[in-house]
Amino acid sequence: MVLPVSRNGSTLTLAMADPTNVFAMDDIKFMTGFNVEPVIASETSIQMAVGKYYGGSNQIDVFDAAIAFETEKAAAALKSSKNGKNGNAKNGSKPAATAKAKANISADDLDVSLGNFDFEVSDGSEEFEVVQENEEIDLATLARASEDAPVVRLVNILMVDSLRRGASDIHVEPYEKDFRIRFRIDGVLYDVMHPPMKIRDPLISRLKIMSKLDISEKRLPQDGRIKIKVKIDDRSRELDFRVSTLPTLFGEKVVLRLLDKEKLMLDMTKLGFEPESLVKFQKAIANPYGMVLVTGPTGSGKTNTLYSALQSLNTPETNIMTAEDPVEFNLQGINQVQMKEQIGLNFAAALRSFLRQDPNIILVGEIRDFETAEIGIKAALTGHLVLSTLHTNDAPSTISRLVNMGIEPFLVATSVNLIQAQRLIRRVCTNCKIEASYTPEALVEIGFSPEEAAEMKMYKGSGCDTCLNTGYKGRFGLYETM
Repeated sequence: MVLPVSRNGSTLTLAMADPTNVFAMDDIKFMTGFNVEPVIASETSIQMAVGKYYGGSNQIDVFDAAIAFETEKAAAALKSSKNGKNGNAKNGSKPAATAKAKANISADDLDVSLGNFDFEVSDGSEEFEVVQENEEIDLATLARASEDAPVVRLVNILMVDSLRRGASDIHVEPYEKDFRIRFRIDGVLYDVMHPPMKIRDPLISRLKIMSKLDISEKRLPQDGRIKIKVKIDDRSRELDFRVSTLPTLFGEKVVLRLLDKEKLMLDMTKLGFEPESLVKFQKAIANPYGMVLVTGPTGSGKTNTLYSALQSLNTPETNIMTAEDPVEFNLQGINQVQMKEQIGLNFAAALRSFLRQDPNIILVGEIRDFETAEIGIKAALTGHLVLSTLHTNDAPSTISRLVNMGIEPFLVATSVNLIQAQRLIRRVCTNCKIEASYTPEALVEIGFSPEEAAEMKMYKGSGCDTCLNTGYKGRFGLYETM
């Protein structure tokens, strides 16, 4: 029942439920090297704070039934080895069962159901060793280190904390003399922590093992997925993380994209469309054939818009086929295909086979090249509704992008029903918004009439706990439909 509150030089202020507990204070003095200054706090408030800042480390289960058996076996071996160690101390025999239990699990099978064991938690300083680039990688050691309690707990806390804070991505970034973890919240990256360098390799290996990637391959980018079950506030939730690793100068950078089904807004009226734009969009997707293109930068909600469109068209009498890279959310009643470039299954190949599958509606994750664009336009001209995305700055420039790709202008003219460009912008926190002063000229400059500018009220967020003192909470869409 203790919690660090602040540190001033070499003095650590410690909130304690029982400030007379000198043993706890001595332990902390010894472990941290700081002088401890106790302050009293109620047990409830300390419990709440511990739950807020350290909660969730033992509340994650990784989905993998095949490993459950291995895990139980390892746990049993671990237990028997401990008993054996106590019983055989007189004979001087070595506790080999622990090592054997760990060796039974191969690197591929280390995707263990987390938080079910009682570990002896140390700071891990004696067990971690940074693998230098010119050293050989000892896979067994790396796999073992990635299963150590501090590493497992840190990964679990990161995942639960990202969900609590409403983050969309977790960035794990190694540099020469720094190891940094950042969260992207409402489109903006925030520094979260700088763990010690010695934990770098075990932590990255832990993430790779959980996403079933090859931990020995450190020279090539890899993509994987982690599916976990989290218990938060007595509620069990399923979460998907899309994992991407990239070799950088000082180790692998890992980005986890949180795919939270509960955040997927499939009701088109709630996306933030203006009434006129919504009518145009609904009209375009109600056509039996033609092409609807949604454009915008990465993370602007294109997938959400297209999934909402599919959900509104998803009826028993329509055959909907999607080619996605990657498939972000599973939608009931829609045939979704995951692209695999390494075996030749790309958007163009998938589209060709779709046309032999008697589809009504086709979704192509992204038009990247001439071949995909050409097949998509041919499908749109032969009685199919084709939905897709492109990376352009606004709706009109999409036309020139298609023509640049090599599509004939008359084909673009006859096939495209509607182009929509979109962005996500941050919403001022409703909990702490206050009226802000402004110059009407600034509003006139961006397109308001002088009369509107004079009457308008402006607000800004002053910063509170709800919005983590940023003044912004949540996002909504801006749409340009053509």
